[in-house]
Amino acid sequence: MIREYLRTFAKTGIALFCVWHMAAIGLYSMPGDSHDRVSRWLNDNVTGTFVPYVLVTSQWQQWNLFAPNPLRRIVFYRVETQNAEGNWAYVTSVNDTTYNTWRHAVIFKLLGQVLEENTDRPELAERAAQMFCREFVLDPDAGIRIWHELTIIPYVHPSPSKAWWNTWTPQFESSLAIETRCAS
Repeated sequence: MIREYLRTFAKTGIALFCVWHMAAIGLYSMPGDSHDRVSRWLNDNVTGTFVPYVLVTSQWQQWNLFAPNPLRRIVFYRVETQNAEGNWAYVTSVNDTTYNTWRHAVIFKLLGQVLEENTDRPELAERAAQMFCREFVLDPDAGIRIWHELTIIPYVHPSPSKAWWNTWTPQFESSLAIETRCAS
């Protein structure tokens, strides 16, 4: 009889802990900038109860499960080379159609890291430029420039219609990422 009571007590305790843990993680992962009434009330009145538990158990990551704040930047790259007269000529744009799907992700992740504006590793930008020299078969010792082409997708509230998005044209701003020479 006591054994059955303890077993039921343990099962109930485990079930309650699981519900507590799921509620804690679920409420802590809600975006803090939610605007609907229920989410705002939960963030203001309930989530604070779970915060110490979440922090103590190292579940502190802000798990934005459904990407409520997606990245709004679009970055492409423009490659130019210097001709014999010293003028700069367009070679190609490195954009969403330059590489296949799998290679695109790798290349853009790499370029985003090595061609960042205030890098403490300029030799990596140099290596990326040399990669473009080989890939686009530029003359040895030719000048090469790589430009960032950046635009920001506007945040419009409330969400505009499909017709508005169909007429929206991104305005790209250019900034020089690197200017160097192809290796001979």
